[in-house]
Order: sequence, then C-alpha cells, then structure tokens
Amino acid sequence: MNLKELPRIQKRRAFEYQERVRIERVDGEVVAKNTDGDRRLNPLQIACLMLGPGVSITHAAVALVTKSGCSIVWCGEDGGRVYASSNGGSRSCKNAMLQAKKWADPKSNIEVVKKLYSKRFKEPLSGILSVNQIRGLEGVRVRESYKEWSRLTGVQWHGRVDHDDDWNRGDVVNRALSVGNSCLYGVCHAALLSCGFLPALGFIHTDQILSFVYDVADLYKHRTTIPLAFKVAAEGPDNVETRARKSFLSHAKKTRLLNEIVPDVYDALSI
Repeated sequence: MNLKELPRIQKRRAFEYQERVRIERVDGEVVAKNTDGDRRLNPLQIACLMLGPGVSITHAAVALVTKSGCSIVWCGEDGGRVYASSNGGSRSCKNAMLQAKKWADPKSNIEVVKKLYSKRFKEPLSGILSVNQIRGLEGVRVRESYKEWSRLTGVQWHGRVDHDDDWNRGDVVNRALSVGNSCLYGVCHAALLSCGFLPALGFIHTDQILSFVYDVADLYKHRTTIPLAFKVAAEGPDNVETRARKSFLSHAKKTRLLNEIVPDVYDALSI
C-alpha cells in the first residue's frame, strides 16, 4: 500500500459503529459478519471504527484497518464509554515533535491555550492570565451554556455528574451528554492520531492519557454535544443512549465536523 495514496483525514466519514458482529479480513477486504449477512467496510473511507459489545475482530482485520489510516476505538453500548483505542495512520513524528516543543516552552504553551480558548468563545484574553485563570473562565462559560440550553429546552439541570459506578443513576441529560462526548472524543482522537499528534500532551487539560483530545473536543461541545443532549433529553428518557449517538452522528455528517478539526489543531499550534 502506498501511504501517499491514503485519503486525507478530512475526506473520511467520521466514524462507523458496529456491535454484535465478527469482523474478518476476506480477500483483502474488511467484512462484518452476523446472522443478517455480510457487510463490507472500507477503512479508507472511515476515520474511526467504533467497536461496541459483542464484536470479535481478527488480527488480520485489525492490521488492515490500521494500515489504512483508520483508528479503532473499543467502546460500550452505543458509544457510551471508550475503553481503548488503536494507533492511527500517521507514520511521521513531525507533528508530535512540533507539539512537544510548543508544550515544553512556557511562552508557546500559554499561546496555544489562548488560541484554543479564543476559538471557542471568539473573544480576546488578557496577556496576564494564567492557565488556571483561563480554565476558570472556561468553566464559567460551560456552566452558562448548560443553563442556557436548560432554559431553551425546559429540561431541568442539576449539574454535570458522570456516574462511572452506575450508569443508570445518571439523569437523562447527563447520560446523553456522556454518550455524545464519547462519540466526539472518538472523532477528535481519530483526527489527532491520523495526523501524528500526541493525545496525552494537552495544554488546558493535563495528566490524562487523552488530555489533548479533551482540549480539542472542548472546541465543539458548546455547539454539538451540549445542545444535542438537551434536545434529546427533552424528547423523553426512552433509548436515550441510542438517540444521543444517532443525533451526534447525524449532526457530525451534516456539519462535516471532521473537516474542521485538523485545520483548527494546525492553527492552534501555528503549524
């Protein structure tokens, strides 16, 4: 396979979700099999392959998928949790090195933080603000966004609570938010890996394995997962996880979200 011929990440479909299938490599193709028949998957056209419950995948299929520049995410039902992910398709360390240099230098680090923040809120930041102060401002804006969408949809909001110990304890809107965010993280993770960036080396978020994924995902939550979650919750509690996932998928396709991620990251890092 000629790596120069791989489709650019912006031209790929955001993600493909599969559950309760066996995925194999058959005659040079990736095929998902179950009782309903076989379905061919084209990893050259997918940024992220999300594998839900009941999926088995052969070593040969994993090799072909990742060689095609498609990342794999192992997740919970309907994308409600992300458990693990594969490496993406980049074979170059150039972007990783540039990212590390920006991260290691205090001056360039704070500049990246300000760019990420300004991309989200479209407002200038004082040159004397620390990273912690910027985080505080961001937290205020996020809480305002929750309250605004609660008012617009009539869905009660009691705060962001993610019940890791018992999924069903969360209220409808929190569960919808968790599912939507998981899907968004998968898309952002796929984009970053495909371009050779380091998911763990974040600027606003730190000390987490997906810190940079969270930095990038936060650029879009206020206009994707937050409004979508409240709208889904306003429709009732039934099948909220499935509806939240489908709502995000439809929105991501309609707005071509993946097309924005890579240019936004390059701009934030001044590459």
